[in-house]
Amino acid sequence: MSTASSPQTKKKKARAVRFAESPAESPRPRLALAVVEYLLQHPVNRAILLRKNRPHLADLRDCLQGHLPDIGCSLRKEKLEERERKKLASVWTVLLKLTVLLRREETGEEEGACSETLERVEELLEWLGEAVLEKEERPSSKLGRSLALSACSLCTNMVTIEVCDVNFVGHLLDLCGNIVDMGE
Repeated sequence: MSTASSPQTKKKKARAVRFAESPAESPRPRLALAVVEYLLQHPVNRAILLRKNRPHLADLRDCLQGHLPDIGCSLRKEKLEERERKKLASVWTVLLKLTVLLRREETGEEEGACSETLERVEELLEWLGEAVLEKEERPSSKLGRSLALSACSLCTNMVTIEVCDVNFVGHLLDLCGNIVDMGE
């Protein structure tokens, strides 16, 4: 055999991906939210994102929680553009997901992490109850339904992965009853 380079022994050049942020462009938070929401949908991406960017995700969660008053104001509007409704529903959904996914970071112990997660989720459910489910004067809105269904989905997932206690299940049953009443 000859030692000349054959197609099988040639080294392949590694391809690199580079990201260059253009200083002229303004920030696009709606796009960032869509990217984070997309990344959280896939198990492999979610694991990498949580492992490498946990402090940034905690900051994002806190920032999204600051938008709850905006969502509350939008719930009171008679008409809401579809694009705006989807954005606000996305903010709520990502906030709920990050609240649960970041639970192991806050404390080292599993029990403490679960109780803090439950407290945070119960606060969000309480806000949902006040803003959406218990308002008699509110107009029937797609946004309100989206928020309620996202919360219900998250809560059932929490029951499935056993990140809850008996009291939380009671709150979940109340939430589901209010959602059924909302649909009537």
